[in-house]
Amino acid sequence: EVKKKATVPTKTATPSKQELKKEIIKSVEARKNMMSTVNMDQVIEFNVSLRESLLPRQEELRLYVDDAFVLYEHNRVNHNGYWFGEVSDKLLITSFNTNSGVIHALTLNTFICATLMELMYKDRIFDPSEILSSLSTRIQNRFFGKKYDENICSVDIALLVYDKQDESLLFGGANHNLYSFSKNGEFKTLSGNISPLIPGVEPEVKVLQFDTFEVSELYFISNNVIDDSTKKSESNSALLSTQLLLEELHKFPMIMQAKLLHEYKYKSLVGVRF
Repeated sequence: EVKKKATVPTKTATPSKQELKKEIIKSVEARKNMMSTVNMDQVIEFNVSLRESLLPRQEELRLYVDDAFVLYEHNRVNHNGYWFGEVSDKLLITSFNTNSGVIHALTLNTFICATLMELMYKDRIFDPSEILSSLSTRIQNRFFGKKYDENICSVDIALLVYDKQDESLLFGGANHNLYSFSKNGEFKTLSGNISPLIPGVEPEVKVLQFDTFEVSELYFISNNVIDDSTKKSESNSALLSTQLLLEELHKFPMIMQAKLLHEYKYKSLVGVRF
């Protein structure tokens, strides 16, 4: 009887403890990075949904003003915001930009909308200087505590209060102007504070008062929108490019203006005709 030759198992290379350790660390880091990305996306999407839920719609603005539009790009990277509301025949329209990262901007924009709602409907505050002062304090208290830090994100904001009973308009702004046309077509820049709104710092607000007999159209356009929309312009002045464009468009119905401004890459803008 022929005996079968015993097979000798092939010797395989086994990873060393050091190599196993490296593989485990690599796997753990990959898992952490994946979870971090997933969670961050969920946080961002939640904040986007929350912000969108507080933004009033263009159709609502036309309930307060017959001819008006809201041009707004709905995405996570848009740091601009707007809000409007009416109580006791007083209409508040605001436009703002938060100078911060994506998460902070989304959170802060949502907080600003919620605070403006409270100031209008609950506290019945209609003075732009009081609104800006309250915003500065509340943002500081909510997000940054009592300690002042000059590196805290700033807010560029314009507020317009329209009193329908006496046809008066009050404007206050922080590094965010209004652009207007008079009844005879003259273009004018309405300037507020040069400095932005810094949370925790009491703003020295310059309030401008005028009436609807002096203006035909008003445009809320923040500085960052003007800069972004006119980067490819041949003009040396971004504001001049915007002025020339508005001079061409301002006589058209507001809805048509919104479509044309969108084609010119303007992403956040509110227009009102009185």
